[in-house]
Amino acid sequence: MSEFFEGREKTLRVHFMMPICRSLLDLSKELWSELLEQTGCTIIGELHQHQVTAYLLSESSLFIWRDHVILKTCGTTAPLRILPLLRRQIDWLEGVARFSYTNGAFLRPHLQPPGYRSEEEVVLQINNTLLGFRKQSFTEHLGSSVLLPDGSLEYIFLQPNIKTRRARPIVEIKFSKLQVCGKFFSAPDVMAKEKMFSDLFKEPWRTDSFHFAPCGFSLNALRPEINELYATIHVTPEPGFSYVSFETNYLEELSSQIKKMWSLFCPEEAIITFQFVDTFPCDFDQYDNDKNCDNPESIKKHFSELDFELRHFKKCFVENQKVVFYSINLLPTNIHK
Repeated sequence: MSEFFEGREKTLRVHFMMPICRSLLDLSKELWSELLEQTGCTIIGELHQHQVTAYLLSESSLFIWRDHVILKTCGTTAPLRILPLLRRQIDWLEGVARFSYTNGAFLRPHLQPPGYRSEEEVVLQINNTLLGFRKQSFTEHLGSSVLLPDGSLEYIFLQPNIKTRRARPIVEIKFSKLQVCGKFFSAPDVMAKEKMFSDLFKEPWRTDSFHFAPCGFSLNALRPEINELYATIHVTPEPGFSYVSFETNYLEELSSQIKKMWSLFCPEEAIITFQFVDTFPCDFDQYDNDKNCDNPESIKKHFSELDFELRHFKKCFVENQKVVFYSINLLPTNIHK
């Protein structure tokens, strides 16, 4: 039996306050590598565009733009360590404008490092981390947290009276109990594995991927026409704790991508979460023409070609923050056939 590995991730999204003449993209790969090692992961691949750099990590991904980062890590990593390390290394960081953190519903939380094993530990650690920026024009106001129906913890902080660019909605897709696992173990035909994902990321997507030994797969993707757009997918295929995560802020192809992933992984359960930061539910109309976007029936058209049962559909607001989550739980109806 395979040694247990926690595929469920911790995701850190941070927009910094900084001088307009400065950019996180100017920081060297060597510095990022040094910082990431302190969180428990290393750089194994990279993808560059004019205004974004995507590093593929030994435990998931790091995306870097001029003034914000997304760090997604799995296993027993400690991603929150990167914030105080950045603050000590970079004297021109003035504070945090927008911050969100997701703690997955871990299968074995007792194996996580201290500070990540419970909701109370995570919230305390985040508050202490954010307060570390207080001497740099940080306020006393801290963020708010919410538990989503799948057990994931979401923590959000928006700096009052600070304007940041309007954030695109983010969708996270989490598949568990995969019925098809064997194809993701090491095999001589690497090209066959690449082909499995080629339909998900056709041109103009640019991709960087890595096949782990004896099993596992990670991929980052960028779209050159708009530098904000990204996607990332990570596969933990071992039976008993199989898991896939997919995240993107490009919703225009979402229906077809979900259909292809559903066919590729054959999950017994799927959790799909839409996150709107600094935008409100009506903004979903840009991506879903049905005005009743908080109605379970309206969301079904994204999954109309799948054989599933809608187990729950829940809208979650984060107290005191301009944030709303739509959490959707899908249960395939054909898993026992």
